[in-house]
Amino acid sequence: MSAYETMMVISTKLEEEVRAALLKRFCDLISENGSVISVDEWGKRRLAYEIEKETDGYYVLVTFECEPSFIMELERVYRITDNLLRTLVIRLDNPEDINRMTGVVPEVDEEAEQALVIDESSDDSGKKDEVADEAILEETITDEQEEAEAEVAEEAEAVEEAILEETITDEQEDAEAEVVEEAEVVEEKEEVTEDTKAESSEEVDEQQVEEIVEE
Repeated sequence: MSAYETMMVISTKLEEEVRAALLKRFCDLISENGSVISVDEWGKRRLAYEIEKETDGYYVLVTFECEPSFIMELERVYRITDNLLRTLVIRLDNPEDINRMTGVVPEVDEEAEQALVIDESSDDSGKKDEVADEAILEETITDEQEEAEAEVAEEAEAVEEAILEETITDEQEDAEAEVVEEAEVVEEKEEVTEDTKAESSEEVDEQQVEEIVEE
């Protein structure tokens, strides 16, 4: 037989007695086709996402042993059972998981354990070096990012200055154009005034000539 774990997420809408009966039903089914090692009720927990309009579920973890052929039947019964929000069956191939499940404490070879400690120390040194390298790399990347951000900021300032200068130049040109137009208007007014004066002078001269002729 092989070792398995199955996780059941039961609807929290069920009463405690109904939920216990549902759990017993599955444990009995497993016992008929293998052996239940342990039942760990985790209780009510928040779901990662809403399932069938429910945000919470009652989690139960069952460890057991059975023939691989029984798993298909167990999953079939899961699918046709109401009030089961989610189920999962995992085969335990790791000896440590199997020993943890069955409560068996493996014998430890002292020489092997000592060698393992040495290897772990070496691994720790290697990990420290890796951490140091990663820290240096992160610092380098941070410096490069800061330099790139500074360059972008400088370019943005240069663009803003260019736009400002162009705006000022346009305003100056508009102001100069207005001054020229005003000067032209003044000249036109002066010319009109001079023409008016000349016409008035001619009229006065004509009147004087007429008066002399009459005399």
